[in-house]
Amino acid sequence: MRLKIIVALLLVVGVGFSVWDYKSWRREEIREYGKGPKINVQSSMFNVQLTEIYQNDELGIRLKYPADWEIEKNLKIEKSGKNLPDLVDEEVARLGKLDREPDHVSTNVTVLTKDGNQTALTKKGDVFIKIISPMEGLAGEIAKSLVSF
Repeated sequence: MRLKIIVALLLVVGVGFSVWDYKSWRREEIREYGKGPKINVQSSMFNVQLTEIYQNDELGIRLKYPADWEIEKNLKIEKSGKNLPDLVDEEVARLGKLDREPDHVSTNVTVLTKDGNQTALTKKGDVFIKIISPMEGLAGEIAKSLVSF
């Protein structure tokens, strides 16, 4: 009889501890939910202002970029009849193994990370735009500033 009481007490204490541990684990997991990955503030795009404007009247696009950024080297624009997911798949195949899964900044912007460099891919109409940036988060911010006219 004494053994049954000891086993029952251990069972109740074990279940109680499991419930308490689950609640604290869930609280910790939800605390940072939706805030994105932790990034180094020193090297982040939060220190960079998008002050310059690139405009291509022929293709009808405009986007903002940082003043010290080399626009000719880091921006590729081409016309394409393919849809964005196919173009993203081709770019992933060209780059090879990525550092992490593609980020979907918005419904029409995909960011790929390879060897610390980020490539943002977006499409407006039949114009495909590829933005390459060595800074975490900058390529996606530039791509989000894109406007068609």
